[in-house]
Amino acid sequence: MNTRAQQKALTVQDNLRSLPGLPPVLQRVRDLRDGDRAEIDLVCSLYRADAEASRELLRIVNSSYYGVPRTVTTVKSAVELLGADAFRSAAFLQHVFGSFPPAEGAKTVIDRGEFWRHALLTAALARFFAARSSAGTLSPEQAFRAGLSHDLGKLVLENHSPAEYAPVVEMRRADPSSELWMYERLELGLTHAYVSSTLLGRWEAEEPVRRAVEWHHAPSRAEGPDAPAAALLHYCDYLAHRAEPARRIAIPIPLTEPDAPAMAGLEGDEAEHLELSRAELNGASALFAELSGE
Repeated sequence: MNTRAQQKALTVQDNLRSLPGLPPVLQRVRDLRDGDRAEIDLVCSLYRADAEASRELLRIVNSSYYGVPRTVTTVKSAVELLGADAFRSAAFLQHVFGSFPPAEGAKTVIDRGEFWRHALLTAALARFFAARSSAGTLSPEQAFRAGLSHDLGKLVLENHSPAEYAPVVEMRRADPSSELWMYERLELGLTHAYVSSTLLGRWEAEEPVRRAVEWHHAPSRAEGPDAPAAALLHYCDYLAHRAEPARRIAIPIPLTEPDAPAMAGLEGDEAEHLELSRAELNGASALFAELSGE
């Protein structure tokens, strides 16, 4: 990096020190286990104290995506019906969806609607294919949470370092044959995947999820079980872009690691995978429409 880029990198790193932590209720949900009545009751009491969060969470649980057999009216019923791990995913979605809105008056380079639609598509695909992976390094719900959070670093960078990040995104848009993370590393000395991982570390997320997110643009560089997990996320990120190119869900990316499906323990080719997951993609699109009011 040149001197100017080094200064940018120092500014960005300094700004990351103010990354937010999880609210108390999400800290409890993070460690929730099936059958732990005392902990479930505590989580329910925390949601009762936050009517808006509770209402938004129940809206997600009752959405067409989850397909619950009856209307769920209490957080306790949601935990019992979904189970702790799926409830954790729904609660995480409630917390992050719409988080990191553009800073007032700042130049916006990340379209929030396109961002969250892509995040939900990636999450749904990751959940679907994690259940079909012979590697088995991420559970379907862990994969969902990884997919949902894999690009959060873009929003963090735009909000925390807008002057440094906006030109980087514009450089990438002017050079569609490259990838955004390449310009990030060149200009800022870090990538949005690293920032996403740093945020998840701040939130004390599950290590397999955090590491899959950190390496999702370079799964072949990950070690041990992190490699197939990162490869799964890398591939689902790619498929989410391929699924609806006409919408320009985000800046298009290539499958830079063609061996990713095999690394992730998946059989079949891209066309088969898109066809197999069509219902998941439609469900995620419907969930985005419900949450965003489209």
